[in-house]
Amino acid sequence: MLSLLGYSWIPDPFIQNTLGWVAVFAVLGLFLSPIKDIWGEGGVFKNKSTASLATGIPYFASFFNCFLWSVYAFGDLPRLLQPLVINLIGAALHLSFMSCFWYYASDKKESSTAFISGAAVSAVCAVMSMQAGNVAIFGKAAAFVNVIMYYSPLAAVGEVLRTKSVKTWPLIPLIMTFIGSSLWFSYGLYILEWPCIIPNALGIIFGITQLATYAYVSKIEAANQAEAGGLEAGASKEDPPPSG
Repeated sequence: MLSLLGYSWIPDPFIQNTLGWVAVFAVLGLFLSPIKDIWGEGGVFKNKSTASLATGIPYFASFFNCFLWSVYAFGDLPRLLQPLVINLIGAALHLSFMSCFWYYASDKKESSTAFISGAAVSAVCAVMSMQAGNVAIFGKAAAFVNVIMYYSPLAAVGEVLRTKSVKTWPLIPLIMTFIGSSLWFSYGLYILEWPCIIPNALGIIFGITQLATYAYVSKIEAANQAEAGGLEAGASKEDPPPSG
């Protein structure tokens, strides 16, 4: 029996599995969403450039988040079967996104720093896990990196606000971040799994913030384009007709 804030319940396996698999498919959408930006037409691979993206941090954060979660979930089967499945898929996908972005990035400092940081966290977790004889530390680390993964798209906010354009800030990952974190929060709360509850509660907040920022900048961008179009139209009307 589980209890929280005076409420007690026994998780029903059917409800748990339903929430888990729905969350798996929702987050699969999040993990697949960068394919167009990396491998699609006009993406990083085709253009051999990362100029179309404001930052690559989300790919690195997502890869290490999935890796840490996979190790943690593998140590608590079958209870965490759904998190294991989706994070194995996510790790494979983001390894490809991360590698492609890193290879074509003109300034590799950001990518190198992100990779070294994630590798260092993973190495520390491995050492502490061997000393403790369990994988609990991977769950705590996964929760921490999960927060970074959900926060990482906000790294582009400065550039987006500076340019007053959302062209380098893909919308679909922002939507899927909000949906995915909402579903995993519900799943984690139902089975009272804190490494799942805490980062996804923050993910909901970050998701709302990102979507609100996107809507705000999009409105400014549309207004600027309309104003520019009006000025061009006005200028064309003022041009004198060609002499015969």
